[in-house]
Amino acid sequence: MREDIKTIYHSDRWTYESVLGFEYDESDDNRKYYVYEWHTVNGKIFYVGKGTGKRYDHILKEIAAYENNPRKCKGKNYKLLQDTYGIEYSILMSELTECEALIMETYYIIKYLSERQPLLNQVIPCVDEELEQF
Repeated sequence: MREDIKTIYHSDRWTYESVLGFEYDESDDNRKYYVYEWHTVNGKIFYVGKGTGKRYDHILKEIAAYENNPRKCKGKNYKLLQDTYGIEYSILMSELTECEALIMETYYIIKYLSERQPLLNQVIPCVDEELEQF
């Protein structure tokens, strides 16, 4: 395990093991994962995820799906953010094993929720009004 991730993992091992439902697997050496966030141009984070390849672009696919079918709640919220504030993504960490990516995804979700960032991947209600918290 990378030393920076090991420090985070061992700082609150119980939380990571209870949230993720597993202990860290030291044998995993496939480093193809990354952790990413989507945020408004003014810096409000609204999504944290992990993935490989172009997984991060699912937000744009959700917007396109909403444009084709206005009953798609996820896409509606993301489109509202895009049209109102502008959105972009950032890769937070790369070259991670899947276990490391799960740990860091959980770390960032907990961190951002504690900072009161309104993460839409935690609760995604359909909204008809402006997203004032952004």
